[in-house]
Amino acid sequence: MYIIYVTTAIIFYGVDKLSSDAILYIKWLLERYNVCNKIFFCCSDASKLQALKTTCTVVQLLPPSRTEIIKVLKLIADKEEIDLPDKLAEKITDASKKNLRQAIRSFEATWLKHYPFTEDQVILNGWEDDIANIAKNMIEEQGPKLLYIIRGKLQNLVEHDVSPELIFQSLAEEVMKRLDDETFKSRVHNLYAEYSRIDESYLESSKGPAHTRKSTNAQQYMRIEEFIAKFMSYYKTEATKIMQQENESRNSEI
Repeated sequence: MYIIYVTTAIIFYGVDKLSSDAILYIKWLLERYNVCNKIFFCCSDASKLQALKTTCTVVQLLPPSRTEIIKVLKLIADKEEIDLPDKLAEKITDASKKNLRQAIRSFEATWLKHYPFTEDQVILNGWEDDIANIAKNMIEEQGPKLLYIIRGKLQNLVEHDVSPELIFQSLAEEVMKRLDDETFKSRVHNLYAEYSRIDESYLESSKGPAHTRKSTNAQQYMRIEEFIAKFMSYYKTEATKIMQQENESRNSEI
């Protein structure tokens, strides 16, 4: 006689986004059917799963090292028969901020833009179009409705774990590209520098075990939102003043 045990592996992603009631319900299911299935919970912030820790084994997956990311890029290049120079692989890796998914996306975007690669190849991040659209929207329209829409677009970048520093720098550059007035450009540059200093001071003060990478990123994304809101307010005010001056000038000519 043979006894065959059939187990099913169930994988949950983004469990830290569930409500407390949902997590407690999952705990109840685990305690009742603990021999039937193998359950894997994937999350970015394990502190939100305290209720499950008594029934689970916590395994922390550290971000890949610089060397490991370079090896993955070289492996992909070999399989796709792409000649990827070592220096370019290192530049892509450094720009990704230890984010393997972002490194692969940057590699693909850079390859699609220009191949064969050159020594002074510009490293793309793959999110240029999304960020450029946000900058375009900021200049074309200002108001709470648009800010809400932009927040949704930023949320999409958060979910893809895009580096906040990369988004902020690219967004400021895209906004300044679309401005003709040097005063506006100078204002954006100063505003960007101001919020960059705030981020740097926050990163310095947040070093320690009590702060997770996720909470740090969330704080930086809030800074980006503040930057966008402040720019839109300033741009709308100045644009209104210019329109009023033009109208007064026309009326005086008449």
